[in-house]
Amino acid sequence: GSFFEIILSQDNYQRLTISPFLYVAFKGMNTGLNLILNIADIEHDPKEIEKIDISRFNYNWKNK
Repeated sequence: GSFFEIILSQDNYQRLTISPFLYVAFKGMNTGLNLILNIADIEHDPKEIEKIDISRFNYNWKNK
């Protein structure tokens, strides 16, 4: 599979728009506070998501 990676920080904060039908994962890089803000125009419906174990993705999280 292919991956898109972006590192956000207090010095590099951005708005991310994520297209439908993509898997998304986040990793907190700091030992302190790490925040993600989700702004949506519809109410969250837990039936619309599919949770997949991260081990199914061939991605090296340890070096990030």
